[in-house]
Amino acid sequence: RGGLQPARDGGLVRGGPGILPYDRPFFIPIQIGARRATGAIDTGSSLSMHLPMALLEQIEASPPEPAGTARRANTVFHMYESVLAEPVQIGSFNASSLRVSVSREAPVDHVNIGLGLVGKSVLKIHQVSKLVAILPASAGTVRPTP
Repeated sequence: RGGLQPARDGGLVRGGPGILPYDRPFFIPIQIGARRATGAIDTGSSLSMHLPMALLEQIEASPPEPAGTARRANTVFHMYESVLAEPVQIGSFNASSLRVSVSREAPVDHVNIGLGLVGKSVLKIHQVSKLVAILPASAGTVRPTP
């Protein structure tokens, strides 16, 4: 089982395999097929990934299917679901045939990465070094902070 794992000992080393630096918390480089993008880790979201419709139209994926509505503050908008035909790579974490959420209202400058994806992984964050790693759940277990 995955989860949030504090990296209090500096266990993440810049340039290490699968280690991603960030400047703006927690915006990290990701890749969908050959396309590079910015992903924003959002542990408050239950979605796997939330893509803007404009990005979905540029990659190989199933046609978006209606998936209800979502609410943000004072806005209600339509959500769609699609399955990506191209693999997703985030550091050393890879996913294929990923079911994603899509909307026209999603921010166009990044892809939200929610617990539907990172909740099945180990998410390590070292804020002092500004480093993140998303690893397969087999890479470690969640340890409580002493």
